[in-house]
Amino acid sequence: WARAHAGGEATRLTSGSMWLEVVPGASHLLLRASGRIALVAKSGGAEEIIWQQEQGQRRKTRAAAAGDGFAVAEETGPRGGRQGRITLHRPGQPPLVLVDDEMSTGTTLTNLARVLVARWPSVERIVVATLTDWSGGGWLAAMPRPATIASLLQGQLDWAPGGMAEDVAGFEAAAGTLGVLDDPVNHGRLGRRDSDVAGPDSEPAVHGPLRIVGTGEFTYAPFRLAERLEAAGLDVVVQATSRSPARIGGALACALCFDDNYGTGVPNFLYNADAADGRTTWICHETPDVDPALVAALDAETLRWSTR
Repeated sequence: WARAHAGGEATRLTSGSMWLEVVPGASHLLLRASGRIALVAKSGGAEEIIWQQEQGQRRKTRAAAAGDGFAVAEETGPRGGRQGRITLHRPGQPPLVLVDDEMSTGTTLTNLARVLVARWPSVERIVVATLTDWSGGGWLAAMPRPATIASLLQGQLDWAPGGMAEDVAGFEAAAGTLGVLDDPVNHGRLGRRDSDVAGPDSEPAVHGPLRIVGTGEFTYAPFRLAERLEAAGLDVVVQATSRSPARIGGALACALCFDDNYGTGVPNFLYNADAADGRTTWICHETPDVDPALVAALDAETLRWSTR
């Protein structure tokens, strides 16, 4: 199976109770034996097992090729029944790629992967991409397909009992509330195929260090604005508001608390934004307005991206 093969018409080889059919594709061969099915490149190399009969199973399969897509029909019904399934296999099929900003336990992506694989059963492997991975990777074994993870930073979080943090009033009751946005525009939240991102309705002049603050999930357009200004020679930092309450200490030096501009009723926060650090602050938003308390706390200007 590892030898180079020129392809050609499907060939069936019989030897005793074992048989082998070679189904040629454009660049690969599908090898169908009585107990397993594999793909192998015509140029040679190791075979890739895509189906193997479990002990005690008796299943019939048929295969056909179109280009380099191999359709395998497998009869799975009980004796006398005609139930079955058809699976499409492609050599080097792209993996299912899941992207998240941070991995803590892996439970969310595992649940998501199960739903997606049930919808797309031809997925053969899963790749997770994240900025920071605190999970230790143990959850990968629970994925519905072989899975790997790639991250820029890896580590592990260990917790020790400490003092009780104060509850944020109303947080649990309002946490599941969805925000309101009339006539939403995709400024990047849903992904974009182009790089042409609109700027704010108006842009004030700035001199000196600048802080650009995105609000909620409206972060991509403010980030692109910051990139443009940095390329023009300005000293720019980018931050974003959050609905996650955190205890001040360590790397978190200060916090501002204010109303959610999407109207959820959940308190919002901005960490490590100090009006005394000398930076001009621009607060970017796609909603009609933001909480005046946040604007006043940072002596900020607001930049709106309208629905145009």
